[in-house]
Amino acid sequence: MFISVIHRVSDPDAFGAAVASATPKLPTDVKVHLTATGDDRSTVICLWEASSVDKVRDIVETHLGHASKNEYITIDPSKSMGLPTTAAARA
Repeated sequence: MFISVIHRVSDPDAFGAAVASATPKLPTDVKVHLTATGDDRSTVICLWEASSVDKVRDIVETHLGHASKNEYITIDPSKSMGLPTTAAARA
């Protein structure tokens, strides 16, 4: 499933450092397909692929929760455009 996370970043430098530290440690069954950062670095939008929102939430809140408030949105592929091919479809 795809999950979008909207990060409202309170500390851009801490957020960036946490992302750099956490990204290499992601479980193999979790993937970040896209990140988009606003000009002022106060908003970041990410597109994740994982088995559940809870799995993404656990990762994000553990590593980034100190530097951002995060909103989680389950994506409906039938009402979306430009999504990557899912791992399930590739198998």
